[in-house]
This record gives sequence, structure tokens and C-alpha cells, in this order.
Amino acid sequence: MSQTDSTNYPELPASKILMLVGSILLGIVVAILLAPTVFKAVPTDLARTNVLLTTLSSGEHQPKYVVFGNSVVMQGIDTRILSEYLQGQPTGYNLSSTGQNLLESALYYQELPDSVDTIVQVVYPKLLMAAEMINLQKYNAMYMFGYRPDEETRQMMYEVYVSKPENLLGRSTVDQYFISRWAARQTIDTAVRNRVRSDMTLDAARNDLFFPSSRGDAMTPAKLELDLIRASATIREKPFTIYQSPERQIQAMADFAKRTGRRFVLISSPLHPEAQKYEDPAFRADANAWFKEFARRNDILYIDTINYLPADLFIDGLHPSEQGAEILSRHIGEQLAQGGL
Repeated sequence: MSQTDSTNYPELPASKILMLVGSILLGIVVAILLAPTVFKAVPTDLARTNVLLTTLSSGEHQPKYVVFGNSVVMQGIDTRILSEYLQGQPTGYNLSSTGQNLLESALYYQELPDSVDTIVQVVYPKLLMAAEMINLQKYNAMYMFGYRPDEETRQMMYEVYVSKPENLLGRSTVDQYFISRWAARQTIDTAVRNRVRSDMTLDAARNDLFFPSSRGDAMTPAKLELDLIRASATIREKPFTIYQSPERQIQAMADFAKRTGRRFVLISSPLHPEAQKYEDPAFRADANAWFKEFARRNDILYIDTINYLPADLFIDGLHPSEQGAEILSRHIGEQLAQGGL
């Protein structure tokens, strides 16, 4: 058989070509339609996002107050303890999540049920020194879990961040589904970590609506020092200066609460005492002064916990221990009660 004969394949009829093309297109359509279902079934570091969105949209949960913030809040505030100090011991949810910055917190506001009459926003002071938006992967997770910003939220994003929101809001559904392939890659990493970090209760960190702490073990002194250096890297010895976007973001959050008839409480989260070695000497005082002035200007309750916890009540450079969380929660509960909640 000659080389020419070996490549002389019969032509496919047009009907078979159309069937092949149709099968490929159908496969693409099915993959797109199944993407959200598959995404929800894959374990990732952002699975808590689905828990929070499902909780707020289900209609089955009727909390009186909610607490937002990053992992310091997850590890540091137990709303069951807070409620012990409040009139009628109302149900309150800790809706914090890992790395939750100001914009991410604000995106959840539109989802709050009517039962919520108080929003407690905890702010990690060092986040005020950066113009950070929610990153694409986090927003993609919210999108894949069914979140869609309403017109008011979209307008808020453009007012706070000018043109940058287009990077998030301007993407099509197909584009968002394509981006979501990161979840499949993360599945193995998540499974391995769940096995290796036996000291952590990761199910609680994902699902708990009151105290979503992973309850990890305390670091050794050597590891703690490295963690403190890492945590202070971006603001090391820089004077406290708030960027325009986080200032506008907090203002928009306070305005939302006022507009919807809710109380807005601002809390500055605790910082590790030993981190002061890497901070500008006036950093904490200046940050606290800004919070106080913002609260005065907006007539809201402000609770300062920046220097409240001693070093032995942290498990690392950022997060309170279980004992620290109880002490911090009782202090905040007392302050909320004194503030009229």
C-alpha cells in the first residue's frame, strides 16, 4: 500500500459532520449548564461562601444581628456569648470568612433578611492602608454559588472603586464558568490539608454560624516571630494612612445600614501586642483615632479592641486562642449592651 493510499480516507457525509459538530456543541452547552452544580460539589477553601449565601437566602434563618469580618473574627467572636449580654438574648450570626475584606463584607449586605436590625462590622486596621478589592477568584466563587449584585450594590462598587469593578462585573456567565476551573485544581490541595492539619476543626470553620473557629494549636515562638513579620510586611514601620477606597467603602456600609433602618456597629479587631515591633510607633493610636472620628461623624457605636488581648491569648500572629475568643466576645457583648443593643 502506498503512502498516498494510506491517507486516502473516504469523505464523511454532510449529515455525519453536522452530527459531530452538534455533539460537540451539545457537550459544551451541557458542561456550561452543569458548571454551578459541579462547582458546589467540589471542596475548596471558599466553600464557606456557599454556606453564607445559602443561609441568608433560604428564608429559614432569622438572625437579629450579624457580624462580618475576616478570619480574626472567625477565630475571635462567638455570637452565642455576645447574645448573653443583649436584651432578649437574640440570635446573632458570625458571617465572617477567611480573608473577607470590606468589599466582600459589603456584597453580603444586599442578602440580609429583614429580621436583621444590626450590622456589626469588624475591621482589621491594617486593611485600611490598601485599596484592595475582592479578588477575582473570590468573586467568581460567589457568582458560581448564585450571587448576583443588585443595581444598588453595583452602583456602590463604582462609586467606591471608580472603574475597577468592571473587571468583576463586566464578565459574562460563560467567562465566569470558565474561570471557575480553579476549583477543580484546588480539590486535591484541600483534601490533603484536611488530612494533614488534624489539629484544626475545618468543618466548623466552614459551617458554623456562631463561632466558625478552626481552633488550631498555638505556634512555637520561632514560627510566631516569622508569622508576625509576614503579617506586618505590607505596612512595616509605615505611618497609619487610610486610603480613599476603604474610607469610602466603610462610609457606604454605614449609609446602607442607615438607609435600610438598621444599626451599624464598627469594631476594630485586635492586633497581636508583639507585632508593634514592626509597626510605626503611632500606628495603633492613629488608627484608633480615625475609627473614633468616623463613629462620631456618623453617630454610630464604635468598639476598640486593637490592644485588648495580651500575647498569650493568640495562637499565631493574627488569631485569638479559644480562651482569647471567649474573653474578647464577653468584652464586645458588654460594650454592645452598654451601647443599647
